[in-house]
Amino acid sequence: FETNRHVYVYGRREGKLVVARVACHDADDFVRFGSWRFYSDGEWVESQENATPIADYAATDFSIHESPVVAMVIVSLVIGFVPAISVAVASSPTGPFRPGTTVDLSTYRNEIDRHRRYSYYAVSAHGGLSSSGHTGGMLISYVRSCAFSAHAACRGEDGDDNRADVYVPRFIDLPWSVIDP
Repeated sequence: FETNRHVYVYGRREGKLVVARVACHDADDFVRFGSWRFYSDGEWVESQENATPIADYAATDFSIHESPVVAMVIVSLVIGFVPAISVAVASSPTGPFRPGTTVDLSTYRNEIDRHRRYSYYAVSAHGGLSSSGHTGGMLISYVRSCAFSAHAACRGEDGDDNRADVYVPRFIDLPWSVIDP
């Protein structure tokens, strides 16, 4: 994410979200780790060890995007490979992020999992492919698989895990009005 000639870089530390920024005039500035500054209680500090969390939880797979409705949106999966996407919002790149909507994927067409055999992972929002403006939405991709299931339909030569119609990226278009009502 870039604003005011700074590139913001988000990461996880002990399951919480932290942020760094670097002033970038060209690509060389970005790779000079010594010029990175880390957000710590309202200030930018040199040491990553002093960075303070801007969100209490960040999934391993997450993405952060600007929004025409609120400033920033984090999209991630809910803990536990369950069919749900978590959204958190903030008014600035440094948060604080507050919980937004939790989207139950099992309510979407073709996502009903009566036998609870699928896992959901690799969620990502795609700002560049999303509809803009307040009436648009965010295109979100994820993967549904039964790779982690012991269910009989997921095992063996004919199991769901070997079927191309199950182990594929899936997409939903989440309206901005749902992301931050």
